[in-house]
Amino acid sequence: MSRPRLSDDERRRRLEFEQTMRVGECWIWCAGQNGVGYGMINIRGKNELIHRYSYRLFVGPLQEGMDIDHLCSVRLCCNPKHLEQVTRSENVKRSYARNRK
Repeated sequence: MSRPRLSDDERRRRLEFEQTMRVGECWIWCAGQNGVGYGMINIRGKNELIHRYSYRLFVGPLQEGMDIDHLCSVRLCCNPKHLEQVTRSENVKRSYARNRK
């Protein structure tokens, strides 16, 4: 028996209220993670980083080759207000500026 497909509104509700914990303004992903501490979600049989999925779901499409920067510096945060689409070089520059590795 296959699971019913969720509408975008249902996905937004689930992401916003059911699978996250609020810590300040951050939405901390409480489900799966990858080996370096980023949240992961399985969408239609494909694993995806939760912050990229959240950005697409709440903000809009991702441009090819672009990164999503966590403005809050919290890898498990998926609050779309804390995510910004930037170039890879800008993301790396910001990471070093914030002493992230």
